[in-house]
Amino acid sequence: MLLRIAPLLALCAVSSVAHATAETWTRDLPTEYGWATTSALDLDGDLIVAGYASEPDLSNKRYTLSAISADGVSLYHVEQAFVAPMSTPSVREVIVDAAGIAWVMGMVRTGDGPSSLPFQKIFIARFTAATGALLSTWFAPTAYQGLRWGDLDVNSLGRVIATSYDMNTNYANVDAFNPNGTLAWTKSLYNYSKLAIAPAPGGEIVLAGGTTTFSGGLYNSEYAVLRYSNTGALKWSRVIDFAGGTDQAAAVVVNAAGDAFISGRSSQPSGAMTTSVSLVVTSLNRKGQTRWTSSTPLLNANVSNPASHTSDALGRIALLPSGDPVVLQADWSYTLSSTGSYLWSPANRVARIAAANGAIMWSARVNDMQADLKVDFFGNALIATTRRNSALEPIGAARLVALAGSNGALLVNLTASAATGFRELEVDPFSGTVFAVGSRIRTDLTPRVYKNHVVSFD
Repeated sequence: MLLRIAPLLALCAVSSVAHATAETWTRDLPTEYGWATTSALDLDGDLIVAGYASEPDLSNKRYTLSAISADGVSLYHVEQAFVAPMSTPSVREVIVDAAGIAWVMGMVRTGDGPSSLPFQKIFIARFTAATGALLSTWFAPTAYQGLRWGDLDVNSLGRVIATSYDMNTNYANVDAFNPNGTLAWTKSLYNYSKLAIAPAPGGEIVLAGGTTTFSGGLYNSEYAVLRYSNTGALKWSRVIDFAGGTDQAAAVVVNAAGDAFISGRSSQPSGAMTTSVSLVVTSLNRKGQTRWTSSTPLLNANVSNPASHTSDALGRIALLPSGDPVVLQADWSYTLSSTGSYLWSPANRVARIAAANGAIMWSARVNDMQADLKVDFFGNALIATTRRNSALEPIGAARLVALAGSNGALLVNLTASAATGFRELEVDPFSGTVFAVGSRIRTDLTPRVYKNHVVSFD
């Protein structure tokens, strides 16, 4: 099994056995100060990590692409200047297509908008994944004023799909690119937000996020699900309301039959105070008809604004070898202090849902802040977590947890010796190697710096 951490980044490699217990190798990667934010596997099973870096004073910002082999050898590390740097540039996603091209998606401020609110744009760069050679870079078609979201994936016919969301104008955009980087089609969708992407059979894609409806004098957020063909034709769209609550889909996956599984959270009732929060998974067939809906309670009820602790962005879903979805959602608990303030305990709800009928097969809680969920070589659920010592500085502990796919029993609970936070997991389906991308802080240096780091477990 493999884990890895980048500029405040940790990578750990763990052999795919159910009870890995020891680190086998550890290494730093080149960037001295920065963040690794996303990862993917290339065609050879090497790990590709994208992020951004700067000097310790936050000057000279650039985005980075690194590759490391399963045995911990650094293959390359390249850095590129942002085309139009902003105060907080962002790298959101990296994927590797069937031709071995690494696509990196991020966000920059272009400087061509109003002086009080410069436009932001999604940028996309293409690299040769094997060598890190830059092939091309460009802006996605739409400029934003409040960009807050991005997702990137490749469909079964090789087209790369990017989604983004402007919270100021309430528009979501969907852009499809040909393998050579040219724009194939684009959609601008009003009143949609945070659209996650799942490839579907025949080059289709399913998007899942949120939309707002107005009923009985109240605005309510609902699940929104759309299905597009490879050419950009809308096959169908659905708005799903769970009893008038505040709902937001966070993740989606599609099986070989074309059935979609969408996970997220629902809070009841709408308004300033919430009395219940649930993890909700719904399944639609390839025609958009509801197959079933499944719900399991989360703990953070009776609080105002529970969404900040049941984060939409922290939902994950994956398919077990049986075809059943396993889902992960932030599930923080709390106690009240003597002054009436909330004292939060980060945790996550993990559940296996029966693909046939939505029955909950098992449910478990995993402590600490969640980073990612994947299914390993043996059909177990892998969860990467981060423990923070304060709200501002992630100097804590990074863990890899494995739950048995069959019954949710705890199989592995490993703490990385140097990693202080994990961001993403990658699993090689052929070798079983697992990478975890995260971070570490060099507390022995003044000032403290973020460092790329790799740890191996066996």
